[in-house]
Amino acid sequence: MASSHKVEITRGFANALTTDEQFKVRTGIASVADVPVGSVTLKLKARRTVEHIVTVYAADVGAASAVETKLSDTTTVVSAISAAGAPSPMTVSPPVLTSDSAEGSDLPLAAVI
Repeated sequence: MASSHKVEITRGFANALTTDEQFKVRTGIASVADVPVGSVTLKLKARRTVEHIVTVYAADVGAASAVETKLSDTTTVVSAISAAGAPSPMTVSPPVLTSDSAEGSDLPLAAVI
């Protein structure tokens, strides 16, 4: 059984994000976390909200912890999202490092934003 570690941050936006804006949010987060964009996922928290949960996958628990530290600076994260061309989030939750069991998973460790 493999384990997936992640840091989660919920981002709230004023309006629904287009596919292009979602990619730009992922790009901004990846730049702060110093990971490839492919290691960052973004999903709606609930169907009728404009809150997204961003997940950043890392190689191990140490790397996930480093991502958590990097994403703790809200100003830097918001600036990176804006610099990537996405709308600035209206709300930002603090990063949370978690661990999920994923039987048979080959997923690397993660930081969710």
